Amino acid sequence: LPRPLKELKAFQKVKLAPGEEKTVTLTIDKKALSFFLAMLMLLSVTACGKKDSAQEDEQGGGTKDSLVARINLQLSSMDPTNPPNGVSIVVAQQMYEGLVRLETTDSGLITDPCLATDWTISEDGREYTFFLREGVLFHNGNPFTAEDVKFSMEHILEGTTVTFFIRLVSSIEVVDDYTVKMTLSEPSVAFLGNLANIPIVDKETCADGTFDLTKNANGTGPYKLIKFDEANQTISMEAYESYWGEKAPIKNLQLKAIIDSTAAALALQSGDVDYCMNLDANSCLTLESANNIVVETAPKASLTYAMFNCSIEPTSNKALRQAISYAIDKEAITMIVSDGYNRVADEFQYPGTIGYEPKSVSCYEYNPEKAREILAEAGLENVEISFISDRDYVAKFAEVIQSNLRDVGITLSIEQLDASGYDEKVYGKLTT
Repeated sequence: LPRPLKELKAFQKVKLAPGEEKTVTLTIDKKALSFFLAMLMLLSVTACGKKDSAQEDEQGGGTKDSLVARINLQLSSMDPTNPPNGVSIVVAQQMYEGLVRLETTDSGLITDPCLATDWTISEDGREYTFFLREGVLFHNGNPFTAEDVKFSMEHILEGTTVTFFIRLVSSIEVVDDYTVKMTLSEPSVAFLGNLANIPIVDKETCADGTFDLTKNANGTGPYKLIKFDEANQTISMEAYESYWGEKAPIKNLQLKAIIDSTAAALALQSGDVDYCMNLDANSCLTLESANNIVVETAPKASLTYAMFNCSIEPTSNKALRQAISYAIDKEAITMIVSDGYNRVADEFQYPGTIGYEPKSVSCYEYNPEKAREILAEAGLENVEISFISDRDYVAKFAEVIQSNLRDVGITLSIEQLDASGYDEKVYGKLTT
């Protein structure tokens, strides 16, 4: 999961003397939950606006206590236990926390304490005992205890979009108010890090089911919810004064959904937003020439890929899937769509993660002639398939794929859906 936006403290701390210019560098690691056939390793492209000294003086003291950040997907739910997409995860990270958090270092990702200060692991790797942080308060003032951990874990194990992170948990025992013991059905080297994806909610607030987590929030994180305006696609938050850790230096944070990257770039230039995440290559190139905009790129832990629906025709046919894989020019996608900001991935792990080994698997090379041979041998003619996505940049990738497949005799239709429609079609039915 991404680290909280409270770490945009560089933006707030910059002070400009009259006539002085400084470059503000802001980066966020964001795990994108996108699905795409051309496997690509992405670069995180972010941009922020700079204030001149006169604007800073008007705010008093030369510091900025509010930030409007653009996000690139529809805001449909704030439920941290069942996030529908990557944006919902970003939102949740501002207001909720897990037992541990993942930190990015030069040598890769490491697991650091968060709501748990320490833990022990049994020799057989199946029993984890967590010692919890004392004195932590939820945003409504309720104390954080082991009961909240047990409730949150059991709720997620009932079945949500993040259940797979803890699917090996067979039992959860409250030892005392600040000690929890978890037993796994089998050892897992990934389990500890996976807990960074499991938010802890307040049992007292959520147990009776009347508290709607999709529209409300009550976590232990650095920001507390002020208002979720679904109609205007904004979420307003305020720094939590009783936060147990380092206080967020930016007091007021608003997340604003602007789906189109070009519209987001215009909003940044006009001052409607201060910070943009996940801009496309064209917008990035345009903003780099603007005097009052700082653009930063950094490697991000994100892999973009596509899922075949193997339960229905025609993609249930293995030969067709192989032909499609040979027909796609992934190198061309990185240049045409992202102007080289992305790179073709060589496996499903990415640098800095457990298990990453470059070139450890054989990937399908671009070979349209091979694709045609496979189709001919399988007797596949006039094939028609569909591609669905919930974001504009994936649709642009799909257009390149559409051209690639047309060259080998496959017709691809592209359907662009909003986040809720995408989730229903992909995860709700899986039959179309």
